Amino acid sequence: MTRHRVRRLVALLVVLLPLLVFVTASVAAQDFGEPEPGRHVYDRAGVLSPSEIAELEQRALAVEQAGAPVVVYLRARDATFEETVNDARALMDDWDIQSTPGARDGLVIFFNLEPGNLEHGDFAIVAGEAHARGGVLDQDQLDRISDQMLELLRDGRIAEGIATGLDAVARTLTVGPPPPSELERAMSDFAKIPLNIIALVLAAGMGLFAIRRWRSRPATIAPIVPTTQAPADLPPALAGALVRGRIEDAQLEATILDLARRGALAIEPAGRKRVQIRLLDSSLIEHPFERAVWDALTAEAADGGLVPSDRLRRVRGRWEAARAALRAELEARGWFDPAARARRRPLYLAGLAGIVLAFLALLPVLVGQQPWGVIGVALLGGTGIMAIALAAGLPETTREGEAAAAPWGGYLAGLEAARRDPNLELNLDQVVPYAVAMQAGGALDKRLKEASERGYAPAWLGRTLGAEAWEGGFYPYWAAFHASVSPATGGGTAASSGSAASGGSF
Repeated sequence: MTRHRVRRLVALLVVLLPLLVFVTASVAAQDFGEPEPGRHVYDRAGVLSPSEIAELEQRALAVEQAGAPVVVYLRARDATFEETVNDARALMDDWDIQSTPGARDGLVIFFNLEPGNLEHGDFAIVAGEAHARGGVLDQDQLDRISDQMLELLRDGRIAEGIATGLDAVARTLTVGPPPPSELERAMSDFAKIPLNIIALVLAAGMGLFAIRRWRSRPATIAPIVPTTQAPADLPPALAGALVRGRIEDAQLEATILDLARRGALAIEPAGRKRVQIRLLDSSLIEHPFERAVWDALTAEAADGGLVPSDRLRRVRGRWEAARAALRAELEARGWFDPAARARRRPLYLAGLAGIVLAFLALLPVLVGQQPWGVIGVALLGGTGIMAIALAAGLPETTREGEAAAAPWGGYLAGLEAARRDPNLELNLDQVVPYAVAMQAGGALDKRLKEASERGYAPAWLGRTLGAEAWEGGFYPYWAAFHASVSPATGGGTAASSGSAASGGSF
């Protein structure tokens, strides 16, 4: 073959290749076949008799005359309901089922029947945006029509099911949806005004009750004076509980750091960004809650008193005894009220009542399709959520506890001030366990990263290793420890554009 002929062959291939791609794509796109002018029913599965098709054509013509170009398409294919909806929309687009470009007023009833059992399958009814947005064939109406069809389809009466759907669509397009029932009208009337009035009264009563319960909590008038020096030699867990007004896992995490600072244990690297805890000297334990934390660590420790990295997350599941011991000490000091949890109970009950009433109020709103009733639902639900939030935030501290918490509140304020002012000096060896116990560790995050880069070795990780052992600085390992023992807190012109769909399996 001469070079000239080769060039001509290459040029011919360059011309034919786009044409080949176009033809292949066109064949793939025409999976449904070609539409025929004036035809509405396409039975590719062969389940309808000629007389049934003729009757359905007449009913489909009535739908088209009512304002919705329609196609009924049946084929044998395994598919889910979601795939059937997508097939219906694809047919609407491929065959451009709409009166004019951009009208989006078409309707498709699409069936994917089981190849081995043509009496069963999935169907979808899709209405163009013009009908869906106008409310004539919106989601509610399509659901109503598809429910009527499914009653017949599940009995194997496919032709009757299609006829029922076409008649319902034609009637809806011609005279509108059927009038609401007596029950729906009653629910609508109730949800419009009476429901909102009742909800307002109930929400106001629950809200006043919740606020009064909140205001009845013990309080102190002791001033909060910001400081960056710990006001007393109090264990971090006790200080954190006083400031927070409740027992939290962060206070037990802080206890581990404090035990490490005192030499009772050490937190060590165990591979890249992983840590382990080495138990060293239980004689340094001073409080029952510290003993309970130590026991939780011991229960997960391997030989040699080493808690490996993969067991650290399980330690938190053993902290119930430590929480109880911490609460017992706070109550013994007169700082926590033993009846505090009982004080929260009425607020929780009020909140639960509000949420239950909101769900009950939602019933007439949905049945009566009355959007004004959402105001009452929101009032009841919002008040219930507020009551639960106030219950969760109600502190367990007594008046004496609030007075004892005041200087530690100043310490917390000082730590927050240090976040904004890098010139304020902080003793990181002392402050970190307290910051963790008071849920203020984020205020020190930037300082800890900078100290890590400088080669600082924290006392609250223990003294068994020097700074050189923390590859890349201690901060990634500190973050790994914290994550292990702290809970996580945490329009085009296409015919089907904007369409609504319903249907189901039968």
